Amino acid sequence: MGKSKSILGAIVSNWQAKALSLLAAVILFAFHNFSAVSERFISVDLKTVFAEGLCSAEPYPHRIQVEIRGKDRNFAAATEVDIEAVADFSHFTETGLSTTPVTIIKRGVLEEADGVEVEAAPKEITLLLETKTRKRVNVVPVFRGAPAAGYSLGQYSVNPSEIDVEGPLSAVAALSSISTEEINLSGRREAFNLRVRLAKASPLFAFPGGDAADIHGQILETAALDKAGARP
Repeated sequence: MGKSKSILGAIVSNWQAKALSLLAAVILFAFHNFSAVSERFISVDLKTVFAEGLCSAEPYPHRIQVEIRGKDRNFAAATEVDIEAVADFSHFTETGLSTTPVTIIKRGVLEEADGVEVEAAPKEITLLLETKTRKRVNVVPVFRGAPAAGYSLGQYSVNPSEIDVEGPLSAVAALSSISTEEINLSGRREAFNLRVRLAKASPLFAFPGGDAADIHGQILETAALDKAGARP
Protein backbone atom coordinates (compact mmCIF):
# COMPACT_ATOMS: atom_id res chain seq x y z
CA MET A 1 0.00 0.00 0.00
CA GLY A 2 2.77 2.35 0.91
CA LYS A 3 4.52 1.54 -2.32
CA SER A 4 1.36 2.34 -4.33
CA LYS A 5 1.01 5.67 -2.60
CA SER A 6 4.58 6.55 -3.36
CA ILE A 7 4.08 5.78 -7.06
CA LEU A 8 0.86 7.83 -7.16
CA GLY A 9 2.59 10.66 -5.39
CA ALA A 10 5.40 10.64 -7.92
CA ILE A 11 2.92 10.80 -10.79
CA VAL A 12 0.97 13.65 -9.17
CA SER A 13 4.10 15.51 -8.22
CA ASN A 14 5.29 15.45 -11.85
CA TRP A 15 1.89 16.28 -13.37
CA GLN A 16 2.54 19.98 -13.86
CA ALA A 17 5.95 19.40 -15.43
CA LYS A 18 4.52 16.75 -17.75
CA ALA A 19 1.62 18.98 -18.74
CA LEU A 20 3.99 21.81 -19.56
CA SER A 21 6.16 19.45 -21.60
CA LEU A 22 3.11 18.20 -23.51
CA LEU A 23 1.97 21.77 -24.17
CA ALA A 24 5.44 22.71 -25.38
CA ALA A 25 5.44 19.71 -27.73
CA VAL A 26 2.06 20.73 -29.15
CA ILE A 27 3.26 24.31 -29.67
CA LEU A 28 6.45 23.12 -31.38
CA PHE A 29 4.43 20.80 -33.64
CA ALA A 30 2.04 23.58 -34.60
CA PHE A 31 4.91 26.01 -35.18
CA HIS A 32 6.68 23.47 -37.38
CA ASN A 33 3.56 22.96 -39.51
CA PHE A 34 2.94 26.69 -39.73
CA SER A 35 6.53 27.43 -40.69
CA ALA A 36 6.37 24.72 -43.37
CA VAL A 37 3.63 26.69 -45.16
CA SER A 38 5.09 28.85 -47.91
CA GLU A 39 3.80 31.12 -50.64
CA ARG A 40 4.58 31.97 -54.25
CA PHE A 41 3.39 34.61 -56.68
CA ILE A 42 2.83 33.77 -60.36
CA SER A 43 1.74 36.02 -63.23
CA VAL A 44 -0.99 34.41 -65.37
CA ASP A 45 -3.23 35.36 -68.30
CA LEU A 46 -6.63 36.78 -67.41
CA LYS A 47 -9.44 35.43 -69.56
CA THR A 48 -12.26 37.98 -69.86
CA VAL A 49 -15.73 36.91 -71.04
CA PHE A 50 -18.46 39.31 -72.20
CA ALA A 51 -22.09 38.90 -73.21
CA GLU A 52 -22.82 38.87 -76.94
CA GLY A 53 -22.73 42.41 -78.35
CA LEU A 54 -20.85 43.96 -75.41
CA CYS A 55 -17.19 44.72 -74.68
CA SER A 56 -15.07 46.85 -72.38
CA ALA A 57 -14.96 50.57 -73.11
CA GLU A 58 -11.65 50.97 -71.24
CA PRO A 59 -8.30 49.15 -71.12
CA TYR A 60 -8.02 46.34 -68.58
CA PRO A 61 -5.27 43.96 -67.41
CA HIS A 62 -4.71 40.88 -69.56
CA ARG A 63 -2.39 39.37 -66.93
CA ILE A 64 -2.72 39.34 -63.15
CA GLN A 65 -0.81 38.08 -60.13
CA VAL A 66 -1.99 35.04 -58.17
CA GLU A 67 -0.73 33.97 -54.76
CA ILE A 68 -0.26 30.26 -54.04
CA ARG A 69 -0.12 29.20 -50.38
CA GLY A 70 0.49 25.77 -48.89
CA LYS A 71 3.27 23.30 -48.28
CA ASP A 72 5.96 23.88 -50.82
CA ARG A 73 6.18 20.24 -51.85
CA ASN A 74 2.56 20.43 -53.07
CA PHE A 75 3.10 23.28 -55.52
CA ALA A 76 6.83 23.61 -56.09
CA ALA A 77 6.45 22.47 -59.71
CA ALA A 78 3.41 24.68 -60.46
CA THR A 79 3.62 27.15 -63.35
CA GLU A 80 1.15 29.51 -64.98
CA VAL A 81 -0.27 26.68 -67.11
CA ASP A 82 -1.61 25.13 -63.88
CA ILE A 83 -3.81 28.16 -63.16
CA GLU A 84 -6.69 29.66 -65.13
CA ALA A 85 -7.98 33.09 -64.11
CA VAL A 86 -11.39 34.16 -65.45
CA ALA A 87 -13.32 37.44 -65.15
CA ASP A 88 -16.81 36.53 -66.36
CA PHE A 89 -18.95 39.53 -67.35
CA SER A 90 -21.31 37.44 -69.50
CA HIS A 91 -24.18 37.75 -67.00
CA PHE A 92 -24.22 41.54 -67.57
CA THR A 93 -26.39 42.24 -70.60
CA GLU A 94 -26.59 46.05 -70.44
CA THR A 95 -24.02 48.81 -70.81
CA GLY A 96 -22.61 50.53 -67.75
CA LEU A 97 -20.15 50.04 -64.91
CA SER A 98 -19.99 46.39 -63.83
CA THR A 99 -17.93 44.41 -61.30
CA THR A 100 -17.24 40.67 -61.29
CA PRO A 101 -14.95 38.45 -59.19
CA VAL A 102 -11.84 36.83 -60.63
CA THR A 103 -12.41 33.07 -60.52
CA ILE A 104 -9.37 30.83 -60.15
CA ILE A 105 -9.42 27.31 -61.62
CA LYS A 106 -6.63 24.97 -60.52
CA ARG A 107 -5.27 22.65 -63.19
CA GLY A 108 -2.38 20.26 -63.67
CA VAL A 109 -0.24 19.71 -60.57
CA LEU A 110 -2.48 21.99 -58.50
CA GLU A 111 -5.74 20.23 -59.35
CA GLU A 112 -5.19 17.37 -56.93
CA ALA A 113 -2.76 19.05 -54.49
CA ASP A 114 -4.08 19.02 -50.91
CA GLY A 115 -4.01 22.10 -48.72
CA VAL A 116 -3.09 24.52 -51.49
CA GLU A 117 -4.87 27.87 -51.71
CA VAL A 118 -4.76 30.08 -54.79
CA GLU A 119 -5.94 33.70 -54.64
CA ALA A 120 -6.08 36.35 -57.36
CA ALA A 121 -4.79 39.88 -56.98
CA PRO A 122 -6.98 41.77 -57.67
CA LYS A 123 -9.87 39.64 -56.42
CA GLU A 124 -12.39 41.44 -58.66
CA ILE A 125 -12.45 43.53 -61.84
CA THR A 126 -14.60 46.59 -62.54
CA LEU A 127 -15.15 47.66 -66.16
CA LEU A 128 -17.31 50.06 -68.11
CA LEU A 129 -19.26 47.92 -70.59
CA GLU A 130 -20.27 49.33 -73.96
CA THR A 131 -21.91 48.13 -77.16
CA LYS A 132 -19.46 46.33 -79.46
CA THR A 133 -19.50 47.37 -83.11
CA ARG A 134 -17.58 46.83 -86.34
CA LYS A 135 -16.51 49.35 -88.99
CA ARG A 136 -14.60 49.14 -92.29
CA VAL A 137 -11.83 51.77 -92.56
CA ASN A 138 -8.92 52.62 -94.88
CA VAL A 139 -5.45 51.17 -94.31
CA VAL A 140 -2.77 53.88 -94.42
CA PRO A 141 0.91 52.84 -94.73
CA VAL A 142 3.40 54.75 -92.59
CA PHE A 143 6.84 55.28 -94.16
CA ARG A 144 9.98 56.21 -92.27
CA GLY A 145 13.38 57.25 -93.53
CA ALA A 146 14.51 58.15 -97.05
CA PRO A 147 15.71 55.93 -99.91
CA ALA A 148 19.34 56.11 -101.03
CA ALA A 149 20.60 59.41 -102.46
CA GLY A 150 19.18 59.97 -105.93
CA TYR A 151 16.19 57.69 -105.28
CA SER A 152 12.67 58.31 -104.09
CA LEU A 153 9.46 56.44 -103.33
CA GLY A 154 7.30 56.04 -106.42
CA GLN A 155 3.89 54.44 -106.61
CA TYR A 156 2.77 52.04 -103.90
CA SER A 157 -0.22 49.80 -103.23
CA VAL A 158 -1.86 48.40 -100.11
CA ASN A 159 -3.68 45.06 -99.97
CA PRO A 160 -6.21 45.06 -98.45
CA SER A 161 -6.81 48.78 -98.81
CA GLU A 162 -9.67 48.57 -96.26
CA ILE A 163 -10.06 46.47 -93.16
CA ASP A 164 -12.68 45.73 -90.50
CA VAL A 165 -12.10 47.09 -87.00
CA GLU A 166 -14.09 45.80 -84.03
CA GLY A 167 -14.35 47.41 -80.61
CA PRO A 168 -16.41 49.70 -78.33
CA LEU A 169 -18.90 51.89 -80.19
CA SER A 170 -17.56 55.25 -78.98
CA ALA A 171 -13.98 54.51 -80.06
CA VAL A 172 -14.72 52.72 -83.35
CA ALA A 173 -17.17 55.40 -84.50
CA ALA A 174 -14.39 57.99 -84.38
CA LEU A 175 -12.10 56.00 -86.69
CA SER A 176 -11.61 56.89 -90.34
CA SER A 177 -8.43 54.88 -90.97
CA ILE A 178 -5.91 52.47 -89.45
CA SER A 179 -2.17 52.97 -89.87
CA THR A 180 0.39 50.27 -90.46
CA GLU A 181 3.48 49.86 -88.37
CA GLU A 182 6.41 51.89 -89.72
CA ILE A 183 7.96 50.82 -93.03
CA ASN A 184 11.64 51.72 -93.15
CA LEU A 185 12.72 53.13 -96.52
CA SER A 186 16.25 54.10 -95.40
CA GLY A 187 18.83 53.39 -98.10
CA ARG A 188 16.47 51.50 -100.40
CA ARG A 189 17.23 51.40 -104.14
CA GLU A 190 14.80 48.71 -105.32
CA ALA A 191 11.09 47.90 -105.26
CA PHE A 192 9.80 46.10 -102.19
CA ASN A 193 7.00 43.75 -101.15
CA LEU A 194 6.39 43.68 -97.40
CA ARG A 195 3.79 42.22 -95.09
CA VAL A 196 3.28 44.77 -92.34
CA ARG A 197 1.23 44.52 -89.16
CA LEU A 198 -1.48 47.08 -88.44
CA ALA A 199 -0.84 49.49 -85.60
CA LYS A 200 -3.54 49.31 -82.95
CA ALA A 201 -4.69 52.82 -82.07
CA SER A 202 -6.22 51.26 -78.96
CA PRO A 203 -5.74 47.93 -77.14
CA LEU A 204 -9.53 47.61 -77.28
CA PHE A 205 -9.54 47.20 -81.07
CA ALA A 206 -9.56 43.84 -82.82
CA PHE A 207 -9.16 43.00 -86.52
CA PRO A 208 -11.50 40.07 -87.31
CA GLY A 209 -10.15 39.68 -90.85
CA GLY A 210 -6.47 39.75 -89.88
CA ASP A 211 -4.02 42.28 -88.49
CA ALA A 212 -1.60 42.73 -91.42
CA ALA A 213 -1.46 44.19 -94.92
CA ASP A 214 0.78 43.64 -97.95
CA ILE A 215 2.62 46.77 -99.14
CA HIS A 216 4.15 46.95 -102.60
CA GLY A 217 6.26 49.99 -103.41
CA GLN A 218 8.48 51.25 -106.20
CA ILE A 219 11.81 52.90 -105.53
CA LEU A 220 12.78 55.02 -108.54
CA GLU A 221 15.73 57.15 -109.46
CA THR A 222 14.79 60.81 -109.11
CA ALA A 223 14.90 61.39 -112.86
CA ALA A 224 12.68 58.37 -113.52
CA LEU A 225 10.25 59.57 -110.89
CA ASP A 226 9.90 62.92 -112.63
CA LYS A 227 8.94 61.11 -115.81
CA ALA A 228 6.52 58.72 -114.05
CA GLY A 229 4.41 61.56 -112.73
CA ALA A 230 2.83 62.16 -109.36
CA ARG A 231 2.18 59.40 -106.85
CA PRO A 232 -1.42 58.27 -106.19
